[in-house]
Amino acid sequence: MRTLRSMQRDERWPRVAGMACVTVAHALALAVLLAARRDEPPVTPTAALQVVRIDMDMIPAAPPAPAMELPPGPPRRAQAASAARASRPAKVPPTPSPLPAQHAPAQSEEVGQAEASAVASQAVDQSTAPPHVEAAVAARLAAPVTSAAVHSQAEVTWQGMLLGHLKRFRRYPRMAERARQSGVAYVRFAVTRQGDVIGPRVERSSGYTLLDEESVETAQRASPVPPPPAQIPGDPVDVLVPVEFFLSKH
Repeated sequence: MRTLRSMQRDERWPRVAGMACVTVAHALALAVLLAARRDEPPVTPTAALQVVRIDMDMIPAAPPAPAMELPPGPPRRAQAASAARASRPAKVPPTPSPLPAQHAPAQSEEVGQAEASAVASQAVDQSTAPPHVEAAVAARLAAPVTSAAVHSQAEVTWQGMLLGHLKRFRRYPRMAERARQSGVAYVRFAVTRQGDVIGPRVERSSGYTLLDEESVETAQRASPVPPPPAQIPGDPVDVLVPVEFFLSKH
């Protein structure tokens, strides 16, 4: 009889053999896998980290969707109503019968003609009558304007003649000329109807005493001056004139 230990060995052997077969099979599979990996080229880090950049301009735009043609719907009520009204024949209004002519009495016609002639004659009289009131008002308004314009024109003309006359009697003081003094002095004086100068005095100084004194002497030497015209009222006529003293650049 076999012993207990030998029986245990017999039972353990098939189990060990199976495990050995499984281990050999796994080893063969691992060897085949390693051999296949050796044939593949190695993966570089640069290839693994490469990123493709796509801009929005590179993406082609989607084609527009074709327009869908809808079947025509039923006609509107307004169009149908207008078509119905157009199809109806137009109503022709009945022609009124002519009324009999009424003959007015001859007396009424004569009265109407007399009134019309009276109105026409009154209108002619009003249109041909001279507008006395309007003409008188216009004459009164135009008279002051015309006289004022004549007075202004006469005053301007006389002032120009007076300044030109004073300029002929003006003298430049030698001491003021040597000192290179210049300015404008305003002299006030009165002019009689005969052109005589009365009371000349300095109204506004030129800034230099020699020039102010010469301006007064100029008015005295120029007397008599051109007399004021009749359009300028007053006797004597008070005037204010500038007397200029300027040196030439040479």
